[in-house]
Amino acid sequence: MNEPNLVSLSLSAFAAVLILLSVLALVIRGLAYAFAERAPSGADSALVAALQASVYQQLPGYRITKVEETTTGSHR
Repeated sequence: MNEPNLVSLSLSAFAAVLILLSVLALVIRGLAYAFAERAPSGADSALVAALQASVYQQLPGYRITKVEETTTGSHR
């Protein structure tokens, strides 16, 4: 009988798995892009209220006039 070549069988199985995983990765990336959570524009009103309450508790008479998001590492 004709025995299958173990090396070529292993390489073809490895290639098939690699192709399948690549296709699945592209599908997942497409789904993540399609259903990505969009960042709301402006500040969250509950967050502003909580900040205002804590500022007023620590510093009576002071108020928050502007809430701005910064990236990590951009402290002044």
